[in-house]
Amino acid sequence: MNQLNRGAGLITSREEQERVAELNLLAGERAKTSTAYASALTYFTAGRGLLTENGWEQHYSLIFALEFHRAECEFFEQSTARCRTTARHAREPYRDSRR
Repeated sequence: MNQLNRGAGLITSREEQERVAELNLLAGERAKTSTAYASALTYFTAGRGLLTENGWEQHYSLIFALEFHRAECEFFEQSTARCRTTARHAREPYRDSRR
């Protein structure tokens, strides 16, 4: 998929762009299932980049799926980074003091 995305700028046919966007969705879903969120985010972003903004009317399901999965991956990437930063500064195991 990475090789195909590198040449995506050369694709001029709307049908081919849609097909490559669909392939990016599939690749992103597989990466996300494997918890490879950074890779999945790359695929979802690349797929969405192949479809025009007014494509929401023509390709609603595809664009919605790409955007939804992209948002999930952004959330996981951000929360993972925050957890790593917090863990680096931890002095002792976390205990909830409210209990």
